[in-house]
Amino acid sequence: MLKFQTVRVGSGGPIPCVHCGGSAEPVSHIPAAEVIEGIREAAAQKDPTGFNLILGGTDAFGHQELPALVNAAVLEGVARLAVETDGGALGVGGNAGGALHAGVRHVRVTVIDLNRAVSGVTAWIEAAAGVDAHVVATAVIPVCAHNVAALSQSVAALAEAGVAGITLDATDATPSAAVSAHIVAACDTGTVNGVWVDVSGSEGLLPASHLLHRLEEGAAR
Repeated sequence: MLKFQTVRVGSGGPIPCVHCGGSAEPVSHIPAAEVIEGIREAAAQKDPTGFNLILGGTDAFGHQELPALVNAAVLEGVARLAVETDGGALGVGGNAGGALHAGVRHVRVTVIDLNRAVSGVTAWIEAAAGVDAHVVATAVIPVCAHNVAALSQSVAALAEAGVAGITLDATDATPSAAVSAHIVAACDTGTVNGVWVDVSGSEGLLPASHLLHRLEEGAAR
């Protein structure tokens, strides 16, 4: 499993589930110079598998200096660069094409709204096909009581859109037999559709038959 380091480009954004309570945190972005310094520090601590980096903390496409941040990562010898988004920005204007031009080849879509995420993945893959670029899209689904029953359908939709891997973030999920059953079914749905599904924050949620789906701390898709 590849290890990725995350360098935050900002914070805030929509909450994963409006039904779980809480409110959206205002989005703020870290100055480019600070982010670039973080990229350099991450490069100095790279894993033996290479310098694998996620630009995240908030939707990276909202950072006005994203091309400069991507370029800084390239100059530091990044082997695999992922950019965090909820997918919405990928379907707007020339954002997908612009990201490709800047050197981004991997987007990690946090699924806040399934339709927006699927549309973003589709736009990303279509833009790459237009310039014959090899790209990767992966997805992270925050699991809660309000979406757990639909995990299998979400996994199937994302697989059809073209994601290469999916992580179910079960950190905030309340352990129960029903939740475990839905997560297991989602893993199996991914397997049937040719997409591997990992589960993070899964202590006690995965039976012995599905322990291979447990995502190690520090690893990422």
